[in-house]
Amino acid sequence: MKVSAITMLIWFGLATAAAAQGRPSGGASPGTSSKAQLSEVRSVVHELEARTEKLRDLMAQYRSLVEQRPQPEGGSPEAKKAHEAQLAKWNTALERLLRRIDAARAAVVETTQSLDQLGTGQLPTALAKDVASARNEAGAQRTAAEQALAKSKPARPAKPAKQAEAEKTAPPIPDDL
Repeated sequence: MKVSAITMLIWFGLATAAAAQGRPSGGASPGTSSKAQLSEVRSVVHELEARTEKLRDLMAQYRSLVEQRPQPEGGSPEAKKAHEAQLAKWNTALERLLRRIDAARAAVVETTQSLDQLGTGQLPTALAKDVASARNEAGAQRTAAEQALAKSKPARPAKPAKQAEAEKTAPPIPDDL
């Protein structure tokens, strides 16, 4: 009887070990994501990479445009007028580009947030590396865009200051009206 009891204990031990090993690799544990969720994470990662690439291209255009800022030539009135016209065109182009950069930055932030919501579970190593890489690159481009937008904002308030100055010079309205 002792031999049969020992044999039964060994079989129970082996069955328990086999069952414990079978659970994590089965894919049905609560820590792993389903294939549909993994596919959705992959698609959001690709979308984030595309939006980050677009933002990177816009930032390259911004750097190029800043380098091409018109410089004054000569001191004649005609040269000053020509420079002011070129500067006005340059400022308009810069404003348009900054609006596009801001829209692209907002899209990157939105996609990053959706990736953060999806990527909360345990991911396969390769996908987790792709997610981390996409997040890091998007964060760097987003920060660069925010810095460019912050630099350009001090130049913008010049127009409201002129409007405020014009309002101050307006004649006061008499009290009896």
